[in-house]
Amino acid sequence: MEHHMSSVAKQVVNIHSQPVGIPPSVSALPHVIREGRQTIGPDLAAWVLKDAAFAGQRKSERHHVELLAHLMRQRRWSAGSQLAFCSLGGNLYLTNGKHRMNAVVASGIPQEFQVLITPCGSMTEVIADYYRHDTASRKRSSLEIINSTEMARNSGLPNALMNALFGSALALDNDMRDLHYQQDALVRDTDAKIAAASGWIAEAQEYARLVSDAPAKIKAKLFTAGVAMVALMTIRHQPKLAELFWSGLAADDGLARSDPRKVLLLDFASRKPMTGLTSQRCLPAAIAWNAFFEHRPLHIIKISGASILRIAGTPITGRAK
Repeated sequence: MEHHMSSVAKQVVNIHSQPVGIPPSVSALPHVIREGRQTIGPDLAAWVLKDAAFAGQRKSERHHVELLAHLMRQRRWSAGSQLAFCSLGGNLYLTNGKHRMNAVVASGIPQEFQVLITPCGSMTEVIADYYRHDTASRKRSSLEIINSTEMARNSGLPNALMNALFGSALALDNDMRDLHYQQDALVRDTDAKIAAASGWIAEAQEYARLVSDAPAKIKAKLFTAGVAMVALMTIRHQPKLAELFWSGLAADDGLARSDPRKVLLLDFASRKPMTGLTSQRCLPAAIAWNAFFEHRPLHIIKISGASILRIAGTPITGRAK
């Protein structure tokens, strides 16, 4: 039986088959889009999607576009939702409203929006405006936020490692101290997270290089936040030994059963992903690293509620400061 793609899905695909990037010349769009209340129909919405796009925007999710288009067809869409643009060098860049523009195209029904245009002095300011926008129905994920930045696009890091770095860089900068959403304003500050992550890019790039030959299943474990945090800390403070540890673990070439690297690999296979406190998520990799650093054999990784995070050869000593 032939599979038929929905009309919404087809229109989303068609829109995104066009090249997306910074328009090479000044667009006429700023003469058509104006600040304040404005009705935007399918043709203008398609124009916005084409000329107001920029590198780093998240891809449109078909199911979310379908939902919005359905609401528009049912006349249940609330008029006046915000569309946000940045103006730069005679061009407009859409920083909030991509799914809604896709939905206008898909539904074929004009909608009224409240248009906000913010002057920007550089693409860095455009991107900063982009990642600050969220909607109640569709929040940007950490990966979508970090991938919108020039830092992420230039780093060459795998998405999983970039996501782990973005989520853990503040803790790395704070001696692995857990930052709690309700208590620490810093953890809610996207700019602070990006700034912290940028300070660990070199270590993350080295880590990605050291484990590049690991099988996909092992690499998925290596790029979880708990393991990655231990890796980045060891690479910064013990680069030579860290190279031996992480590259040897990734290669798994004849490692003895009591080699801490082999024990950590076996632990990957048997332990469920750890959640919760930073100190708990980092423990398995830290225990293996400590044994390797101290030239001790290891037979099993044991963790209890009393286990204290220590990463040998780094400032994470396990002692209260």
